[in-house]
Amino acid sequence: MPTFGDWRRRRGFEVMGLPGGHLAAVMTAVCLPLLIGLFSWTAGLVALVPGGLVAAAVLIRSGGTPVVVLLARRWLWARAYRRGMTTYRSELVSKLPGPTYLPGPLAPVELLAAQQVNGSRVSWLWDRRSGCLTSQVRLSSTGTLLARPQDADSWVESWGSWQANLGHVAGIRSVAVVVETAPSAGSRVRDYVLAHVADNAPPVARELMDGVLEELPGQTSEVHQWLAITLDPRRLPGSPTTMQEAVAEASVTVAGLTDSLNGGGVSVLGRATPAWTAARMRAAFDPGTRGQIERELDGEAALSWQQAGPQAMVEEWDHLQHDSGWSVTYALRDLPASRVRHDVLRRLVAPGKWPRRVALLYRPYPAAVAAAVVDAELNAASVRSVAARKTRRDYSVREQLDSALATATAVEQARGAGLGEPGIVVTVTVTDRDELAAACADVETRARGCRLRLVRLFGAQLLGFTAAMGVGVDPYELAARTPGPAK
Repeated sequence: MPTFGDWRRRRGFEVMGLPGGHLAAVMTAVCLPLLIGLFSWTAGLVALVPGGLVAAAVLIRSGGTPVVVLLARRWLWARAYRRGMTTYRSELVSKLPGPTYLPGPLAPVELLAAQQVNGSRVSWLWDRRSGCLTSQVRLSSTGTLLARPQDADSWVESWGSWQANLGHVAGIRSVAVVVETAPSAGSRVRDYVLAHVADNAPPVARELMDGVLEELPGQTSEVHQWLAITLDPRRLPGSPTTMQEAVAEASVTVAGLTDSLNGGGVSVLGRATPAWTAARMRAAFDPGTRGQIERELDGEAALSWQQAGPQAMVEEWDHLQHDSGWSVTYALRDLPASRVRHDVLRRLVAPGKWPRRVALLYRPYPAAVAAAVVDAELNAASVRSVAARKTRRDYSVREQLDSALATATAVEQARGAGLGEPGIVVTVTVTDRDELAAACADVETRARGCRLRLVRLFGAQLLGFTAAMGVGVDPYELAARTPGPAK
């Protein structure tokens, strides 16, 4: 059976496992006291103390991250927490003059409604900070449980080709595939079936469905899947100058991408409407009203973008409290080191006891940039090999494998393969604070079963929570920003 793997993390220029910036800091901390000691040995000894502290802060690591970075992150978050920047109250903000904003990274995001040629309304999410537009496409996956292995492998191959094509599409910033699962009452399924019974249905079909409804369990699962495509209007071929032109040209790009999705094991249900987009966000922030929101959505009751946000929210160091729920978000640290099958993520996206949202993020490199990236990685691998040989240090098996993977990546890219930065963000939500530890243990167990290494986003729970929604929030761009007010 075909397997998939050989993922490789970008390393760049490294010496003895230290990136260029960290190596420069260590060399400066060591060499500067020596230079000062040439003029005054007393001053050199004094300068050696802070230099040693800097070198120790860079060399001592926890989970692969320098301790100085962890301490700085903790200090920045604590300062923001003391100043009240991690707390949001919509009732206070609504009394201020001007428009009502959503919390944190969602503050610059605005929901736009556009009308298609066929008269249907679709939603666009406009990030005023970056100027990017995000379109959500509703999906329905075929599933691989009852499919032949050959069909599943064909779907994976088709999806890989779709990803590789992203590097040749102008304006693509990132894509995100979101799978949201939540427990649902069996009565909702029963109401849906009874409402869609045809008057001229055969008696045999009616008896069959009546038997299914009688054996229906008291609790079922609710699954929503969508694809979020983020585009930069400034990179579109037509160079649009107005919002109308940008939306029109971006719609053409989205239509071309969605048309080629049908071969990847999914069915395209259509573009998301403004009401659907607002309902998905409101259900995420207020899970206690999920059933009511779904019933209102079926009745075409529209939610405004401001109503989709939370009424109250507090971001703690290790979790996020919002309206009727508590959430914890994890992010991908390492992909599987071994080769895996096509169903490796099945346990992670399968429905469970608690609402869970899994977002597969992907930032494609443009085809013109991908070649330069793989060449730089190949040159960096060669430098590490030469450095090991010059220092008479054994070139470890892991380093040899990494060099071989860098060469293989360059070969595959030269043959037309795509190149990008993948990521996974997982959010689990509970409506009872006492169940949060059990829900987190469930996510971590599922991740280990998928051979993934997830890390808890300490100090960045709101950023991870919004990134998992597929609304155009780019965690790569915002991760390095200083925590700001929640507005």
